[in-house]
Amino acid sequence: MAARLLRLAGWLLAAAAVAVALQALARYQLRAQLDEEAVAFLAPLLRDDTPYHWRLDTQNALIGRRVQGSCNAEIDADGLLLRRGSPACEVGLRLPAPLDLRRFTRLQIEAAAPLPPFLLLLREHLDEPQHLAVVVAADGHVQLDQLSWQLDGAETTLPPQRAAMLRLRWGELAGDLRLRNIALLPADATPWRAGLVSPWPPTGSDLPLPAAQAPLFTVDTALRPEAVLRLRDTLRDQEPAAVVVTAAHDAQVAAALRAAAPIGPRTDFSLAFLLLFAPLMAASWYRPRSRAVRAVAQAALAVALPLWLVVGLRIGDDPDRLAQLATGLTTLHVAVLTRSDTAQPWRWLGAPQAWAWAAVAPLLSLLIVLALGQPAIRAAAAPAPLAGYLLWALVQQYLIGAVVADRLSLAGLPRRWTVLTAAALFALLHAPNATLMLATFAGGLIWSATWLQQRSLLPQAVSHVAAAVLLTTGLPPDWLRSAEVSLRYFL
Repeated sequence: MAARLLRLAGWLLAAAAVAVALQALARYQLRAQLDEEAVAFLAPLLRDDTPYHWRLDTQNALIGRRVQGSCNAEIDADGLLLRRGSPACEVGLRLPAPLDLRRFTRLQIEAAAPLPPFLLLLREHLDEPQHLAVVVAADGHVQLDQLSWQLDGAETTLPPQRAAMLRLRWGELAGDLRLRNIALLPADATPWRAGLVSPWPPTGSDLPLPAAQAPLFTVDTALRPEAVLRLRDTLRDQEPAAVVVTAAHDAQVAAALRAAAPIGPRTDFSLAFLLLFAPLMAASWYRPRSRAVRAVAQAALAVALPLWLVVGLRIGDDPDRLAQLATGLTTLHVAVLTRSDTAQPWRWLGAPQAWAWAAVAPLLSLLIVLALGQPAIRAAAAPAPLAGYLLWALVQQYLIGAVVADRLSLAGLPRRWTVLTAAALFALLHAPNATLMLATFAGGLIWSATWLQQRSLLPQAVSHVAAAVLLTTGLPPDWLRSAEVSLRYFL
């Protein structure tokens, strides 16, 4: 009995250590992300450049990756070419965040020839009326605060203060028009430089700040990550260009910026890293000969690339080809493992006991919502369409149960440590979302233990969906900001 209690105490201590480590990881990633955002925004200003810049030699600068309207357009290494005779060409610029038009008032368009007149369209918020202005600027230099603005083409209005959407529209072109770059320049970079030699104010400052003052802010390091991000988002509702770092990092960021040299091209070894995994995965299907060792290698390789993508913050709004390649390699590996001699039998529906155990996670979620939920506050996230989310839950439960937990168990790892390891990996796949990592760690403990006992996939997935819907619709944003993971969580 004493030995059993000692083992239980050791397991509980290890589980608590994992939970603490997950929260420490979330805080570290948040601080690092805020610092990176600050450096990315401020460094160009210190070099008399701008953080608002669109290179038109790539589709990534355009909404929908193409020119809108009835336009004959091409993109090559020399920029965006709008062909003569095109009846209507609308260039919509991708905006990762709203633009600050109080401090950034000069639009600069680099073209191969004088610009023909065009219509500039923007919205301060996506659900608000459209601002329009006719622009005649052959040299490509546009002073936004000096244009004659109209609201939806009818009512004269003051210059817009921000932009959540920005489009340039040309009517029928008399000749070819090649656009190379578009930039939004500051009216004066001096306030931004001055902000680096004085303490940054806390987030409680009166908003909006004067246009002559740079919106640089610090937040309390004791706040939970969700609260920090909600403060940042609230600030940016008033100050789109707000730069926010944790209180302990403002001086560190400022010093790094003052000492920073212009960023040169970096060698990216990501492709080589990914290509290394292909032969490793293939080798694990047959080697080593020891079935137990091979099972561990297969499980590790199945989660390695997803962890690289998620924890490495490589999944944003528009996953690149490396992310797609990593996903494809993992999918192929997991598909091959279904026919491996390390695969264990499982069932779709399971016995009634499997459904009874599946109810544990939703019931626990309901208790959490009743304890923390505040109905008067907007829900953190609307539930995804249930059919699509059920499919995604099936994939996740299969990965963590049939691929990881089964193979760790086959390798001889005791059940309690198999459950803990599988749950910890499942939680890491939801980084850097602090609350979601804790929720998926708790859920992972339940689902991994249930899987090893009942081996039924559909009850696990239904339990996953029910728990997720309860949490995402019942918890306020201060506790669960969203159900996003990786870089998408910070956007």
